[in-house]
Amino acid sequence: MCRLYCNGRIYTQAADGLIADSMAVKDNIIIAVGKRLQADSDFSSYKISDLKGSAILPGFVDAHTHFYFLAISMGNVKLDGLASFKDVLRRIELFSSSLDGDEWVVGEGYSPDQWQEYISPDRFMLDRVTGGRPAAIFSKDTHIMWVNSKALELAHIAASTPDPKGGIIARL
Repeated sequence: MCRLYCNGRIYTQAADGLIADSMAVKDNIIIAVGKRLQADSDFSSYKISDLKGSAILPGFVDAHTHFYFLAISMGNVKLDGLASFKDVLRRIELFSSSLDGDEWVVGEGYSPDQWQEYISPDRFMLDRVTGGRPAAIFSKDTHIMWVNSKALELAHIAASTPDPKGGIIARL
């Protein structure tokens, strides 16, 4: 079956940002994308589908997604893109003050290499802005979790706690 979709906005993801208005499909395979393909005699036998200005987007295929983690992170404090450690602490403090009682402060996206001054955060810094609540903040790459004293207490982690097999508890 041959079909020509026309009069639409077809987003191609081409490097030059091309947005086409027509697309030819033969046997469920896109064979042409461009402008005014309905005027091209090569497609005169194709069945026309008028998109009436509607959009066609490319398929979204990603072999490395974390939809579950995206969903559960929707209520986290977001720290990505902040220019300084002071900004990070300010945002955590503001977020913490909006929480109820002993609700966990959960966050993500801190990245010391993007701050104006590189600082390795410790639990005491987090203690000062979390109002006694337990806190766990993932780094931007999610390979490090910054926690406060209350979180360590609840996890029964102390100075004498041995490192887990295959892991390290960084003690700053």
